[in-house]
Formats: sequence, structure tokens, C-alpha cells
Amino acid sequence: MPTSHITRAGRSRRLLAPLALTAVTAIALAGCASGSSAETTATPDAELSELAAQLPQSILDKGKIDDLVQTPAAPFEFVDESTGELTGIDIDLTNRISEVIGFPIEITQVSDFANLIPGVQSGRADMVMSGTLDKLERQDVVDIVDYFTTGTVFMKLASNSDINGYEDLCGQTVVTASGTDYPSQTQAISEEYCGDPNSIQILTTSSGFGDYVNQLELGRAVALVNGSDFSAYEAAENYPDELEVVGDPVINPGVYGVLVNKDLPELRDVIQQALTIMIEDGSYQEILEKWGQGAAAVDEITINSATQ
Repeated sequence: MPTSHITRAGRSRRLLAPLALTAVTAIALAGCASGSSAETTATPDAELSELAAQLPQSILDKGKIDDLVQTPAAPFEFVDESTGELTGIDIDLTNRISEVIGFPIEITQVSDFANLIPGVQSGRADMVMSGTLDKLERQDVVDIVDYFTTGTVFMKLASNSDINGYEDLCGQTVVTASGTDYPSQTQAISEEYCGDPNSIQILTTSSGFGDYVNQLELGRAVALVNGSDFSAYEAAENYPDELEVVGDPVINPGVYGVLVNKDLPELRDVIQQALTIMIEDGSYQEILEKWGQGAAAVDEITINSATQ
């Protein structure tokens, strides 16, 4: 049965207004993995703010914006084990966006990244703010509001002296996330360094970074493939001195974006305006720096900027 508890979303220390307590309810999304949802506390005023008044009527009628995130994916969205609260860069940014718009955003967690885009396409969610790459193929099905620079990295156990470069991955297995672009990026590395896109075998999982490391420790894979930002954070926080970069520290630079249902262009534009306001008032940079990701900040909030 669904369960509920009360939580407070993680916030940056100096943001404008502290959030009140918010209800989090465990739910099962139709066609998606089970998850839980948390609603930000900005409530629609009797007289809407200038930004809220620009929202689609369908969202105004239901009184909230529905957002999907995939957890665990630290430092972007994860449950703090010490508090049981949902926290991370995207959670802080989403809460601040809600404040700027003056309208609630309900955050629903799913365990499988592959459920995010279908969730927006189907209308079960209005948006996804969950460390998701802007890609041309994704622009065909959703609009993407870009807010964070990123890249890809290969990492191995520091104790594995047999893997020192991409060429050492030929004929070996790497582990990465299902429903992402990392398998195709791995095939490109395999083609370049091994002469065969399928020489490097790919094991996919939806269980998060901890499972990647587990697969390395079990000998099922010799390296993991993941976002450079996710990996640097996890390695420093949870696996100090246990993981090392294979090859370049960042390859295939790109941007993460907020995915928005193509039937909701007004929501897309409101999110772009809210993030722009956050850049101007300093709260955007403050949130990124809180999580050690200040260098990933963008100068301008763009829409569908990826070209490949």
C-alpha cells in the first residue's frame, strides 16, 4: 500500500525563503517503477505571479507542476540516509524554480532512468529535472531547457593495474546506466581504440553508482562509464582513493537540461525565465557551488542547444 511521511527538501543556506514541511507519498507510476513524490511549498496565490500566469491552463487547473527524477543519482537527486530527505542539486534548483514562479512543483522519484522521457511524453509528468543530457534525438520528443555543463568519464578500481587506457578495455566489459547515451559513447571508444564497436562489451544496470562499483568488485566489469560530474562526486564522497580515471577526465562534453512535454511550450518558457532570474540573483550559482559543481554553471539558459 502507498505510504506517506513528512520531509523537508534540502536547501541552500542563503536562499530567499525556507520551505515549510512537505508531504512525500510513495506511489506507483503506471508503466513506471515505483517511486515517491514530494511537493514544493510555493502555493498558487489568489492573484497569480507574473510567471505563474504564463503557465498552461492545464497546469493552473491541477494546481501543480509534475516533475520526475531518477534516484539515486548523487549529487543531483538522492535520499540523504541520515535524514531520509530527498536532496541534491536538482532538488535545490527545482525548489528555487518553484519559489521564483510562485507555483508548486511535485517531485516524483523513479528508480529507472529509462522511465523519465516516456513519463513526460505520456503526460504523466510535465517535466524532468534529473541530470539528463540534451541530445538531438531527445529534442524530437521533448523540449530541453539547458542549465548544466557535463561530460563522460571511464573509471576503474585503483587496484586494477591491467587497465591503464582505452585500448586495455578491448575485449573487456564495462558497466553503465540503462536508458542513457553511455552505451553508444562506449561503442564509439571501442571503434576508435579497438577497431570494432562491439569489442568493448557493455553491461547495463538501473541501480545507480554503487552497483557500478559492485560490478567492478565482483569482476563482472573492468570499468564504469558515467557522467563526469556524478562520478567525481561519488568517487570523492564514497570511494576515496578506490577509483581512478581511465583515459581522459572528460570526453564528449555536453549539457544537462530540463525535459518538458512538447505540448507545454508555455511551461518550457517559464522554466527558462525562472532559471535566468536565478542566474541574475545569484541563487543558481550558489546552489551549484554548495554541491561542488560551480564550474559546471552556464552563462545563459538556452533551449534545445545540443547539435548532436
